[in-house]
Amino acid sequence: NRASLMQISHATIVTTVVSLLVPTWCLAVEREVFHATAPPMRPLPLASAQPLGDGPTSFVDTKRGSDRADGSQRNPWKSLTHAVRQLKPGDTLCLRGGIYYEHVSIAAQGTESKPITIRGFPGELAVIDGGLREFFETPAEAWESVSGGAANEFRSRNKYPNLDRVTGNFGDSLVPLHGYQFAHDLRATNQFSISKDGKLLPMYLGPGLWYDTDSQRIHVRLSHTQVRAYAPDLYRGETDPRRLPLVVSGLASLPLYLDSAQHLRVRDLVIRGGGDRSILIRGCNHIEFDNVTCFAGNDGMIVETSGHLKITRSAFRGPMPPWGSRSASKYRTFDSHLFVCVGTADVHINKRKYYSPQCHDFEISHCDFTDGHDGPYVGGVQRFRFHHNLVDNMNDDGIYLSAWGPPGTGLQIDQNWFSRCLTTFAFGIGRGSESDPSDGVAICRNVVDLRGPVPYEHPGADNPPAIPSGGRIAGDHGGPVWDPMRIYHNTFIVTGPQMSGFPFGWGGHMTKTSRHVFNNIFIETDSHSAA
Repeated sequence: NRASLMQISHATIVTTVVSLLVPTWCLAVEREVFHATAPPMRPLPLASAQPLGDGPTSFVDTKRGSDRADGSQRNPWKSLTHAVRQLKPGDTLCLRGGIYYEHVSIAAQGTESKPITIRGFPGELAVIDGGLREFFETPAEAWESVSGGAANEFRSRNKYPNLDRVTGNFGDSLVPLHGYQFAHDLRATNQFSISKDGKLLPMYLGPGLWYDTDSQRIHVRLSHTQVRAYAPDLYRGETDPRRLPLVVSGLASLPLYLDSAQHLRVRDLVIRGGGDRSILIRGCNHIEFDNVTCFAGNDGMIVETSGHLKITRSAFRGPMPPWGSRSASKYRTFDSHLFVCVGTADVHINKRKYYSPQCHDFEISHCDFTDGHDGPYVGGVQRFRFHHNLVDNMNDDGIYLSAWGPPGTGLQIDQNWFSRCLTTFAFGIGRGSESDPSDGVAICRNVVDLRGPVPYEHPGADNPPAIPSGGRIAGDHGGPVWDPMRIYHNTFIVTGPQMSGFPFGWGGHMTKTSRHVFNNIFIETDSHSAA
């Protein structure tokens, strides 16, 4: 009954449902204690024990290999760039443990009966890093203090032309660093949202990077944070970057690019050090990602004109740190999109230019999408199933149903866990527009738990003890929303009054559309408003 349902604890629901939806690899705990920076936001990637299969296998080892070798286990190649060019149908390329500082482009052509596999070696963690290796390997020589700068401000000793902007992570915990747009924010003493004469004052948002286009140097500041609402995750770590490994990359950095690849499997790898994109898939068919962790600089994975994409047991980690907010990532750092299926080359409604052929036949399951601005974009694909995934801690859109481009069909979103999203299900651009799916979308058997706070506006000068804002079930970006929508067998848990006559987002503000909403459970923990 309703009283019993409202007594269910958050811990009970999370433990029960996550144990059903999320694979055990996602729940592994990294036991190492991090003293230098901050505790990891999520379990860190661990080496896979998945054994090597049969068939021809070659090896690459960034530490002891040579591109003049034969690629055997005894005499491995050194670079991925060289190794992937040697692959033939049925081959497996195995990466020995280590960090591969490369921008890898793969056009390998397998076949249905002889797919090509690129994977990590069993028991060893292989990382493809598109970043600048000196900031990770030799930080003491990479940075110098800034004379007359802000407290704890450092800059790169070397110049880096044409980076445009920079992104990064702490090297030990992989907690994201803010990619500041403005030097006055990086150098500010104020840490709160304060307006003066109608304008916000400069605001230090936490540890981060900024690129000076004039001097062509990278600046970093790791000062501690003071905003009580983000406790216990305030930054209290090392402030001197010369004592820390950092992952730092420019906007153009692209660690992994699949270009016209066919029948290719990517497994047991970590991708990091991306700039605008960490993974780009273009013109590919029959691609599988399994147990891959992608740390997004800005966008995580971008997919264009590709078909038969399958992603399982993988994690997409966004660039929002524990002390971040929507107002920060939207206007002062850079917003992020963890998975995007691109449908159009020009979003202006009167002069749309579409990519062709359209993406088709996607499946994403048992994956994490966490700690970003926007989660996965799933519109615009012909036949797409998104199931058994975790989408958590998005300060804007949790999952974006529509597309800037041709309409998708056969979109099914089922058996997922959504939590801490400002707008869990986002859609637009309006009924009858070019993003209107011809046969709608089915949203079924999901849990949407919106009891956790969502960092919307950055806290003000009163330094409140908690984040006051929460999420909502659904909303549009210039609706009315397209139809039909079929929403059934879901559980929605909210704290605030989203229930005025009809759950907000599925309700009457969307005129001249139809929705089929049935057999759902809506739980409102604050009982002052009627369902």
